[in-house]
Amino acid sequence: MASPPVCLTIAGSDCSSGAGAQADLKTFSAFGIYGLTAITAVVSEIPGLVTAWESVSPDLLTSQLDTLKGGFPLAAIKTGMLATPELVARVCQFLEGLRAPFPLLPVVVDPVMIASSALYEIISAVIFGAAKGAQARPPKMADEDADRRCGAEI
Repeated sequence: MASPPVCLTIAGSDCSSGAGAQADLKTFSAFGIYGLTAITAVVSEIPGLVTAWESVSPDLLTSQLDTLKGGFPLAAIKTGMLATPELVARVCQFLEGLRAPFPLLPVVVDPVMIASSALYEIISAVIFGAAKGAQARPPKMADEDADRRCGAEI
């Protein structure tokens, strides 16, 4: 029996399991994918209410990423909440380090916080849910056709 593909999510941890790394793991499992997590932040939330959050240190994130990279054959990477500019920079460094040995490794970005333009140079896809898409849309874009054109440009 073949081993399942391995996907790494780099995301926040949602204590209610409705979002973040926990939700990603549920999705991976539903598709027969073995999921790994590198946690960027711990979020205290229930649907519709975030009461607190705290990011991990850049060194802790780097340790998680390096440990997982060395121990598993990554088939894809997904990012979620990157929380701080320092964590975005560390994720970019990590992805850059994978670019040469794994030039076709898919990287999907689900921008939960403000995305870094540096990340857009090394990703395969950007996912905007309805609420995120509305937040990312320039104010003058108020219709679906404009949204499609914006998505095509990305």
